[in-house]
Amino acid sequence: MRISILFLLLAPLFIQAQTQSWTIHMGYDAEFMTRPGFHLGADYPILQKEKVKLQTRHYKQSNHQWIIGSGLQWYQHQKHHSGLFIGVLSGYRFERIRQEAKGRKRVFRTDIQFGLGVYRYFLDGTTYSFNNGDISGQSNGGRMVMMPITSWKIGAQFPNKKNIPIHWYIRSSLLLETQHNHQVLPKPFLGIGLSYRLGH
Repeated sequence: MRISILFLLLAPLFIQAQTQSWTIHMGYDAEFMTRPGFHLGADYPILQKEKVKLQTRHYKQSNHQWIIGSGLQWYQHQKHHSGLFIGVLSGYRFERIRQEAKGRKRVFRTDIQFGLGVYRYFLDGTTYSFNNGDISGQSNGGRMVMMPITSWKIGAQFPNKKNIPIHWYIRSSLLLETQHNHQVLPKPFLGIGLSYRLGH
């Protein structure tokens, strides 16, 4: 049931893929800054407002975008479990672009997104179950739950003469694991990464 719901959430992204300018992201993540992992994602703007200010030797442009996308996160808690999250996110992105007389662009970018997805963790080693007096081993022990996510990024475009839209960024995110021993368990992540805008 959870997988079916997630598929319905992701479907609009693939429908729009041919008509929008995608931004793809990938980088390193760490839960609680100690448990290593990675993240992958893609998003596109569904609404955009631009404001341009012309000056003598350069111009400034401000972009306000409402974006929607999907993301994946994975991490490893050594000798305990690994976790995988797949979800849909939506939010706001702000870009400040300064183009100089020589044509080189300086781009600053920040965004905040909120979303919902499926989280699955896999226990390390063998999990044993007790049923009618019998003890048996089970592989891939763990569970799956729906989980909300909040993500924030800040970064800038690497300076280059051809204005190739490759950005570096710092990223923080927060997952909330529900039904954890009848409580809500926050799972904070901190990472760095690169993004590239297609169709530029």
